[in-house]
Amino acid sequence: MSDFEKLKEKDIEEIYHKTYIARKYIKALLEKDFSKFDRLKALGFVKILEREFDYDLSDLKKDIDEYFAKKSLITSKDEKIEDESIKNLNIKKKKESKILPILAIVIFGLFLIIYFMDFSKKETKEIKKEKKEQFFEKKEQNLTKDLVAKESKIVKKENNITKESNVEKNDENITLEKEDLKAQVEQINPMITIVPKQKVWVGIVYLDDYSKKSFITSNPIELNTSRDQLIVTGHGNIDIEIDGNVTNYTQKGKLRFLYRAKELEKIDKETFLKYNRGKNW
Repeated sequence: MSDFEKLKEKDIEEIYHKTYIARKYIKALLEKDFSKFDRLKALGFVKILEREFDYDLSDLKKDIDEYFAKKSLITSKDEKIEDESIKNLNIKKKKESKILPILAIVIFGLFLIIYFMDFSKKETKEIKKEKKEQFFEKKEQNLTKDLVAKESKIVKKENNITKESNVEKNDENITLEKEDLKAQVEQINPMITIVPKQKVWVGIVYLDDYSKKSFITSNPIELNTSRDQLIVTGHGNIDIEIDGNVTNYTQKGKLRFLYRAKELEKIDKETFLKYNRGKNW
């Protein structure tokens, strides 16, 4: 049996009291759910576990490195795709900027041909020369203005396309982040802790396989809220803390609870017997 398997067999409460690592992080490491850490934090917690239990958790550290290496690779691919999109847009812009001057030259040439054919028969060489010069000057001015205006429109259009693309991408990322956050919230189980005011016996029956565990303790007991269960206490002088909200009990006799569908409910003996197949414990 590997040291990691040995660590998984230990109770989270025992690991917490020995390492003082938050319970939710212990649970995440045991389940190899590295999404709650950055790489340095995860490796730091593993080193504490190795030190306190004298275990070799090299395989766990290897899994952490592979997870963050894969995550980094995915990020790099996304950045490469975005760079390619920008590059293609720049190539398109360069092609359009080359076509416009050529088109302008062709149009200008046609105007020249028409001009000379229309006026060559009616005017003398001197008049043609003077008007030709005037025509060239005016056409050059108009052509320059047209080219500047067209290029300005192209640049503005490309900027709008880039902005729209970024807005759509940002909206898509926000939607994905909201859906991911919603899924994470739905998967989180409540943190329920039994806090004895004096030494107490606590028995737990897990309803998925009817296995049992019990404690005699004056220390807080954090329940495994990933499993439906029945809880019975030797006396009722306890507090129940659920995600930071505390309910105080001062009952002398036993207390019984049913934890199901992420909800903790105080029940009577009859209901306890019903869920426990007719057994008091």
